[in-house]
Amino acid sequence: MFWYVSFLRPPPTHASLSSPLSFTPQIANDLRTDLCDVEHDIFYSWNTPHSQPLKLTTWRQSNAYKELSVPPPSGVRDGQSYRLILTTTPITPYINLAGSELGALPFPVFSVPILFTKNASKSKNKQERIERVYRFTLPITKTLASIKITEQTSFDLDKKIWDSGIGLSSWIVKLLEATNDDEDTLVNRLRESLLSTNPRNIIELGAGTGIVAITIGALRADLLSGYSMKPTPTVIEGETVTEGAIYTTDLPSAIPLLEHNISINTHLFNSPTALETQNHPTRIQPHTPIPSVLDWDSPLPEFASSLPGRGNLDLIVMADVTYNTSSFPSLVRTIKDLVQIGSDPSSSNDNGDNIQKDENENQHRSNSPLILIGYKQRDLAERELFHMLQQEFTDERRGVKLRLSKVGEVRGASNLDPSCEEQGEGWGPVEVWIGEVVKKNVSV
Repeated sequence: MFWYVSFLRPPPTHASLSSPLSFTPQIANDLRTDLCDVEHDIFYSWNTPHSQPLKLTTWRQSNAYKELSVPPPSGVRDGQSYRLILTTTPITPYINLAGSELGALPFPVFSVPILFTKNASKSKNKQERIERVYRFTLPITKTLASIKITEQTSFDLDKKIWDSGIGLSSWIVKLLEATNDDEDTLVNRLRESLLSTNPRNIIELGAGTGIVAITIGALRADLLSGYSMKPTPTVIEGETVTEGAIYTTDLPSAIPLLEHNISINTHLFNSPTALETQNHPTRIQPHTPIPSVLDWDSPLPEFASSLPGRGNLDLIVMADVTYNTSSFPSLVRTIKDLVQIGSDPSSSNDNGDNIQKDENENQHRSNSPLILIGYKQRDLAERELFHMLQQEFTDERRGVKLRLSKVGEVRGASNLDPSCEEQGEGWGPVEVWIGEVVKKNVSV
């Protein structure tokens, strides 16, 4: 789990040039339902060239609702805008996704710009958004990637970042740090699905603020820029295909914020791999996530059945999709539909099964898409999703099943025993699971 510095009462949108501005900070979990029970010093600063972090207060649950105030930035002029930054360390306001100590301290927060003006008294509006900045070094070009994620200060669940999104993004970033020899076959196959220079089609379910898809897009753009400056072409029926797509999906209410977060991170997706084609005269960045509506209670949208290239789907990604157990039947059905339409038809056997030889357990691996899940237990009943998925994909007659494997975890601030499933309530680590469709050797 992780702790987050945020605003219980946000700062104003406008502030006086000379008077202190007030707000109420808090340190809580991702859903803001539990307050941090550990004392932390909170520092404040402004995003000005010479602003240094100063101690604001010491966080305790006993002063969780105390209003505080800070002076305007030194030398501020009428019409200038600055962000207020709150941290629990004076060292950095950024979150290191690749750090071994990720989550050891509560995550910092940026306000959106506050306009300093002589007319501030006429505006009493409070801010409705915050930002956090996540950083990691891109493994190929060795440049620093900064992902900005905007959240709403409202209680809308799809407009906040959740633990599993951060945990899964961190795990994916670290996936490139290990060599293939350090990992099992399944993790290496996932690496190939995520990070091959060949075109890749990826669909994320329940994207929320979009951090997972943005992380994947940044890594793929870096990979292709660093290796060959262009994607490895795939030849299909005499036609060279160099496209892939990353679709990041959620309900309509989540799309505006998802679009915003993708747009403020477009610098991460720019690379010489952009394509100019007859049908698309503008430059295409195949690593830029495409925000799309996908309602689990509705039929699959058109894009899912008309993916670029071969039309097959390489990977289904989801993080923190288990909070509403009543949605499990719809989610399971959506995943199964995506697996069925996303399988690679060019690899089918005579029975239409998409299979490859698996060295383990006398089984064959399917050429169906892999399923990557970031999961943090909030209630023991949520684990029923794994059982439902396995039931839905099991076909005894054909010897087909879904094999789910836990391949890692990101502990953050969790101090719980990871082997004890009964400890839930959102205090445990983020678990990383991979699902793959396999077919047993069936004797006739």
